[in-house]
Amino acid sequence: MKLMPVLIIILSFSILSCVVDFSENALLIDTIMAGKETRYDAEVLWDREVFGSYYDLTYITAGKYLYFPANRIPGGGSSVVKIDIETGKVIWESDRIFPQSSQNIREIQIVGEHIYLPVLGYIYILNESNGKLAATLLLGENETEARRNNASPESYTVVSDYLFWGNTQYVSAAFRGVRRLDTSMIDFLKNPYEVQKIAPDLVWTDNITTVTSNIISENGVIYFITWSGILIAMDAETCDIIWEEDTRQVLNNRTFALVLYNDNILIAATGLSSYNKNTGDLIYENFEADKRFASRITLHDNILYCIRNSNRSVIAINADTGETVWNYDLDEDNYYYRTRPYIYEEKLYVMSDSGLRVHNAANGDFTGVNKRTIEINMTHAEYKGIIYNDTLVIFYSGLYTNQTVFFKAIRCK
Repeated sequence: MKLMPVLIIILSFSILSCVVDFSENALLIDTIMAGKETRYDAEVLWDREVFGSYYDLTYITAGKYLYFPANRIPGGGSSVVKIDIETGKVIWESDRIFPQSSQNIREIQIVGEHIYLPVLGYIYILNESNGKLAATLLLGENETEARRNNASPESYTVVSDYLFWGNTQYVSAAFRGVRRLDTSMIDFLKNPYEVQKIAPDLVWTDNITTVTSNIISENGVIYFITWSGILIAMDAETCDIIWEEDTRQVLNNRTFALVLYNDNILIAATGLSSYNKNTGDLIYENFEADKRFASRITLHDNILYCIRNSNRSVIAINADTGETVWNYDLDEDNYYYRTRPYIYEEKLYVMSDSGLRVHNAANGDFTGVNKRTIEINMTHAEYKGIIYNDTLVIFYSGLYTNQTVFFKAIRCK
């Protein structure tokens, strides 16, 4: 079957607007909405709207730049927007791409001078410098094979010229494991519309279990954990196993996040456990089955800040010992936390259903809440964020927000 070109250049309409709110009544309204809780005054640096939905809040950052896939653009297709985090200025908007089966972009990675957009067995590659299409890959000889080589969302990691990913749990057993794409095999001199067929290597499998959690890497070694609870360290170049450790008793078969900390690998699941990254030896475990960790985790200095207890608590844990430093629980009126914690100097910022909440990062004391700057009470809302220096950007969308993702940048103070 002849493969048709999958990209068309169209006039850009992904970016909707750029408006900053300096309403004279902002503080008065915020005071009323805060009610009995202390108000936190947010200084808005910039805001922006981009086409998309609450299903597709994926992104990647590099230095002071945010790369955000814009989906559900009128006229069809998707693109990527490169934004200066400090100013909100759009550096470029990429060529429009039209993934097979009208799929949205839900993953983005940077390898060298290129941006990789995996979508349902294809990878669309852009030039980082200007957003122009550089190449189009099919991960197999045909679409059926390529879709079996598809990845589990958020499982990607980059080591030198290699792009690694775990598999979705829905593929057949023969395709389960970890894959590696050698990006040096891509011919960037070819017409970028020409589909290059390059299958990734299956570098680890036991033909039984899946790898769906995040894969992490450092100094030429990748670390991943299987759905059955086996933690593995692998040489990224040779793909030799350095060590593996059975963690099932600690994890209770529920894995959410791997975090590298000095010489340790932290695993947040139904408990928190730490393993030596060089040997796989268990250092400590802190198991509380009734307070499962979410995947919303931030490591800052030697403290791991986590959302847990069904998104009702934020907790600070000493990463060296596993001991709790402080814990703060939302009351019933404030519902749930919606993002991971973000740390700037002595303050912790986190979005909740009641607004942007601020705590003392050292002891958890509540500082205040802003209930106006970032919209709350949207139906089926999803929030994510990034922090760069003293700039915190929260982006969010709801089920009924007219296919729009809203960006708000505030100054941490």
